[in-house]
Amino acid sequence: MSSRFRTSFTDREGFVPSMSVQCRIVNVNLVNWTVDVVSQFDRKRYFEIQVASPYLHHNNGEGIYVVPEAGATCQVCIPSDSSPPFVLAFVMPHTFVNSGTDDAPQGTAQQQGGPQQFATDASFDGGRKAPKGGDIVLRTRDSNFIVLHRGGVLQLGATELAQRIYIPLKNLVTDISENFAHHNASGSIRWGLQDGPSDTNFPSEYMHTFRVFANDAAADIRVLCGNVRRPLGEPGGDDGDQTDLDQLEIGSDPDTDPIVYEVSVSKLGFIAGTGETASAQASKTSVLRFFFDRKGGTFLRCKSSVLISTKRKLRLKSTEEMEFEAKSFSIQAKDGVDISGGKITHIKGDLVRIGAGGAPGARQGDVVTVVVPPNIIPIAGTCPAGAVTGFVMGGQLVGTITSGNPAVLF
Repeated sequence: MSSRFRTSFTDREGFVPSMSVQCRIVNVNLVNWTVDVVSQFDRKRYFEIQVASPYLHHNNGEGIYVVPEAGATCQVCIPSDSSPPFVLAFVMPHTFVNSGTDDAPQGTAQQQGGPQQFATDASFDGGRKAPKGGDIVLRTRDSNFIVLHRGGVLQLGATELAQRIYIPLKNLVTDISENFAHHNASGSIRWGLQDGPSDTNFPSEYMHTFRVFANDAAADIRVLCGNVRRPLGEPGGDDGDQTDLDQLEIGSDPDTDPIVYEVSVSKLGFIAGTGETASAQASKTSVLRFFFDRKGGTFLRCKSSVLISTKRKLRLKSTEEMEFEAKSFSIQAKDGVDISGGKITHIKGDLVRIGAGGAPGARQGDVVTVVVPPNIIPIAGTCPAGAVTGFVMGGQLVGTITSGNPAVLF
């Protein structure tokens, strides 16, 4: 009989048949990448042996490798030459299926007169899900997985609610998540469920921040959508914006009608990764804030000019009151202006000009002075010389305007 040890001058070396022994891993050396195993039947021990792989190379850890865990069942190969044994492969230990129970899989052998260990009673699923022919699966006990499905679908995930699926039909990429975050040099995106007041009513929010320059320490722009839990707020002061918001009931009830969309611009005002305000001055330094709540209340505040330009009709319509407040107000129309005030049109001002504004107009109730010029008027009656006439001296009359034509033309 030949020996696999190359120390003899009379025996040919390297022709001893190799052996395969089923073992169980009992220890893992994470520093040396070796394992200790014990054979299943003979209780032989093999210490500090390595685990084989489909491919490995010594250059920079190149290859495909798995770090096993204690308790895994493996096949240990004892080579025919003097090289040390190694873990050749891993196998799933079998379990017996009792077809007499209610939850036994269909198609198992019928048991009669007691349990029998037929080949059809054995299962090697080990907790694995039912496969499809041609599937290639990488999976851990923590349920994260990579699945190359037969048919071209690629599935990568940590859980059922944290995975990405690549579908060759129309080249579709589908993301499934409970919370999503993406960070790059220009800003961040966070999207998902947030901590809420109850276990059944979780608020959801989408957050996107933008840096104006990639090397900025913080972001200038923040967009929030969904249930906006952290609105920027108003800077306060004499502008009265917060007072107007309270009076108009815009964004005033975060529980029943929360703000559902907000865009804010504040120079270096937001932490790019989380969307939180970078300082307490972020609202005071903000130059733009636009939001609307769940019932449709809308607010826009700008620290600079606003232009709305259209080449077609522009209509502003309100079923209730409409107010305009400005330092000065100007309307220019090429083809005319038509103002219909309904029951009343009230124009107030220290000086009101209509048209050229050169001739003053009197108003009902104004005190006026009327100049009566001298004049000759006929007097009813006759005399031998003919009709009688009279002469009226001129003068001034003071009075009050009591009526007049409502049309004003100057």
